[in-house]
Amino acid sequence: MIPMANPATRKVILFIVEGPTEETALGSVFQRLFNGHLVKFDVVHGDVTVAQTSKEPRDRVRDLIVGELKRDRGYQWKDIAQIVQICDMDGAFIPESLVLAGETDAIEYREDRILTGKTESIRLRNRRKSESLRKLSSISCLTYQKHEVPYRIYYFSRNMEHALHNRSGSLSNSEKSKLAQSFRRRFANDLPQFKAFMRSPEVAVPGDYRDTWDAVQNGVSSLRRGSNLHLAIPE
Repeated sequence: MIPMANPATRKVILFIVEGPTEETALGSVFQRLFNGHLVKFDVVHGDVTVAQTSKEPRDRVRDLIVGELKRDRGYQWKDIAQIVQICDMDGAFIPESLVLAGETDAIEYREDRILTGKTESIRLRNRRKSESLRKLSSISCLTYQKHEVPYRIYYFSRNMEHALHNRSGSLSNSEKSKLAQSFRRRFANDLPQFKAFMRSPEVAVPGDYRDTWDAVQNGVSSLRRGSNLHLAIPE
């Protein structure tokens, strides 16, 4: 759980997200939840866990943040109190035998398999992503210039629209944006209901941080609806 802070300190809680809809859906809520901090979002427009590079995942994430800080974001590394990364599962942990040939090259996610014309490409993506997520979920801080900042990575399964809206089919960017705006309108001014929703059995994967990461790696769980983001929410 992210600690609350003295409003006078105004340290930064940095959320790293894959796309703009995460900021749309969660930005206003998190600003109210962590009103003792400056809540900032770093939208990476992609999935840093599948990058083709020899660098370790923790170094990729740290380098991404440092690169943004060089663009004069209004704060420095020493000002960051917590780094929170939010990722989509995308079925990354399912057995390779359940990535099956589909009729087109598009990726079709089912509750118990992935269908695609590019099976080897998706299997390779899943290997990279699952390896990165295992490593990132096992670390507790990121260090730059000898200054450690607490770090946690949380997930939506199989993605944000599935976890928050129970929408499991393919969606256009416009549809994703509308769902994010709807979520913001629903919860931005109702924190008790937001907490209740995120902790509900329909959304929350039970257990502590390690339990939730163990659970999502089991069988086809990374294709099923769920999230451990509730663990980042203060009481």
